[in-house]
Amino acid sequence: MELLLEEIITKVRRSKFDYYYEFTEGYRGNYHEPFNQGDAVNITAESSGDLFLNRISKIERANKKDEIIARIENNIKLSQVELLLKDEVTTSLKPLLEKTAKQLLLSQNLGRHTLLKFHNDADGVSCAFALTSFLRCYSFQQNSAVYSAKDAVRDLNNLYSEPNPLVVMVDFGANIESEEGLELLHAAGVEVILIDHHPPGEKTKKYSKIVSPWVVSDNEDCSKYTAGYLCVEIARLAGSKGVDELAYISCAGDKSNILEVSQSDKDKALVLDYMTSYTGFGNSLDFYKNVMNQKELFTSMLHQAKEKIEEITRVAQKSMRIDEINGIYFHILDLENIMKSFDFPSRGKIATQIFESLDNSKPNVVLGYGKGSVIFRVNPKAVDKGFKANEVIDKIKESMRDFIRSGGGHAKAAAVLTQSGFAKEVIEEVLRISRSI
Repeated sequence: MELLLEEIITKVRRSKFDYYYEFTEGYRGNYHEPFNQGDAVNITAESSGDLFLNRISKIERANKKDEIIARIENNIKLSQVELLLKDEVTTSLKPLLEKTAKQLLLSQNLGRHTLLKFHNDADGVSCAFALTSFLRCYSFQQNSAVYSAKDAVRDLNNLYSEPNPLVVMVDFGANIESEEGLELLHAAGVEVILIDHHPPGEKTKKYSKIVSPWVVSDNEDCSKYTAGYLCVEIARLAGSKGVDELAYISCAGDKSNILEVSQSDKDKALVLDYMTSYTGFGNSLDFYKNVMNQKELFTSMLHQAKEKIEEITRVAQKSMRIDEINGIYFHILDLENIMKSFDFPSRGKIATQIFESLDNSKPNVVLGYGKGSVIFRVNPKAVDKGFKANEVIDKIKESMRDFIRSGGGHAKAAAVLTQSGFAKEVIEEVLRISRSI
């Protein structure tokens, strides 16, 4: 039976005498002339009744690439599943989640080289576990919330020979500090899908396709819709089964209350946080999957992680300075000094741990500082008293513009990056501003 096909080449392999090709509809076969991955082609062939083309008599380039891709995309059917959480934000987000699931499935059907980069914590790893449940890709860990120009150049070097590559970033990269790196990818023609729950920078939308609760709402609580939760919903729409737990682990890791988490969820998130603190840049997911499935090793890591958190909490509480200004209690932590003896948890996790150990009936602010950063954690009572971290940071950017590299966040959680050695001065400026609140 003769077939006339319009396809996109998804894979090319050179054999001794000819070329082996795979195409978007699953067809495959050999032909003597060379074509490239991503080429749109017209094929004349004979079929044996399955997807292998016994004899290809002709392949020629087609001028209908956009039409062929549109046909393939129209044939993609998403799963008709209810969202794990239905509220105003998630209902508004669902069309974007559906669009993203379809984009990722289409990319896979077209055989595009896909690079998945995930943040080094429980939320980031949950994202990667969810997406790789249906997406074939190369996954690498990102040990910074900032996608720097250095990161971009490294990735461009690896993507240089790949036709029409796709980069998917999860749980990092939306911030202002990442715009320089994203701009380089954009300038090189690399498509970026960014799935994050942190407040995005102004240029993020220009340089990437962003999936974020901040796209549909500007409420300061948007960040509670974790990146892991978003990725699980995308995976479920794409047809994945058995990924729901990852949304709960993600929420446990980022202290989000959108889903009711169990002690098991908290333990798994803690072990993931523990592992990611010790693994280097570029680590893949295989190690994490292996540990989560080995009961004895998992239990050992959980025990060590809990011991370290208890120890570092004691050390931090002893060294903490407390100032009271206008009825607000400021708990000031020298994270640089504390971290000299500890690799785990991270600075942000230490600040959060101390914040959660405080008497929540009082207006509390935790200010954790290192050589070049200040981390803010603020409870609702302090916000009610007039202390909003994002507004204070805006004032600091004005009064200390020569010493501030960047900064942002929302009322209850934020951070500032300073020139090296100026974090203490920023702390004192925060306290000065607070006296006039």
